[in-house]
Amino acid sequence: MYKEKRKFLSLGAGLLAMFLTGLPHLWSIYQPYVMEGTDWTISQVMLCFYLSLITFAFGNLIGGKIQDRYKPSYAIWIGGAIFTFSLFSSVFAANRSLIGLYIGYAFQGIGHGMIYTTVISVYQKWFPARPGFASGLAVTANAMCGFLLAPPSRSWLENYGASTTFLILGILVATSWLLGGLFIKLPENYTATTKASSSNDLTTKEMMRTKEFYILFGIMIAALLSYFLISPMAYIIQENKGILAEYAIYAVMIGPIANAACKLLLPTLGDELGRLRILQYDLMCGIIGLLLIWLGAGYLSSIGIVLVYASYGGVLGIFPSITSQYFGIKYQGQNYGAMLFGFSITAVIAPVTHNFMPGNTYIYAGILSIVIAIIFLRILRKQASST
Repeated sequence: MYKEKRKFLSLGAGLLAMFLTGLPHLWSIYQPYVMEGTDWTISQVMLCFYLSLITFAFGNLIGGKIQDRYKPSYAIWIGGAIFTFSLFSSVFAANRSLIGLYIGYAFQGIGHGMIYTTVISVYQKWFPARPGFASGLAVTANAMCGFLLAPPSRSWLENYGASTTFLILGILVATSWLLGGLFIKLPENYTATTKASSSNDLTTKEMMRTKEFYILFGIMIAALLSYFLISPMAYIIQENKGILAEYAIYAVMIGPIANAACKLLLPTLGDELGRLRILQYDLMCGIIGLLLIWLGAGYLSSIGIVLVYASYGGVLGIFPSITSQYFGIKYQGQNYGAMLFGFSITAVIAPVTHNFMPGNTYIYAGILSIVIAIIFLRILRKQASST
């Protein structure tokens, strides 16, 4: 009974903490209100979003190291405090200091990254036989933030402004990490039953000496790039295809739902049918979506955008369990934190690609990137079948 209560509290507190790590993806809603009364440009303010994604990987690596070496609660508390500081600093920076916002959102990435990797790692240790389901459950909570928190955030922004909204969000985040630090724990017998490391449990240094790590790292960068290229342009793409703005919004609303569904469904299927196989199907879904965006007319482009969102969710959902499959679960926090540097690299490549590729040629870059990911994946699967 005590074990079940400990598990229930860990999972519940983890879902709440993980849910609020999705806040950076609401930046497009905050952006117009943050700019009110200033002469800031959209491109200047948009950099806040990219800074939170770039520093996200550093937070994952730091949090993973702390929770692997000490306790998950330490990583949750430290990461949560940094996350809260970021939001409270935004209370004073909104409409006043662009540099202040940059600093705040850079810290936000570190804070929510520390929580993100810790919750995934703890969940996988509660479900050692089903790591795909465990990580999928955790990242689905992250994906649902944009869908569930967008309506109240818009209401707060309209009624109270950006500064008060950041204050409310900071209080919510502080509540989540305080509860998380108290209740997110490893299984009671985990330490005792895992003292002897298996041959599959590689440290981060050992992992980075393997060619599998670099192949997977390349797959992550190439697979995520299409989403980073398409997502900021979702409205414009549909308008260029002749879709009215009031209808174009539906693809942007359904996209996060598809994202969340694939984050849970695909890694769960991967536990049963093979993770690399499911990842290949997911990448094919992304290719189809990009082709519909490129060649499809009208609402076919909307379907294509939803498929790109779904493919993105599948990649982030299944990669934690692929990482533990290849490099073990013992050092999963640090190992997946290192893998997520691919996420941050993609966040740098995407805006650079947009700046250097005129018109809609960025769609070709998205197609090419997924083709490269599929080629790397086939190399990995061929290598696995030959060993």
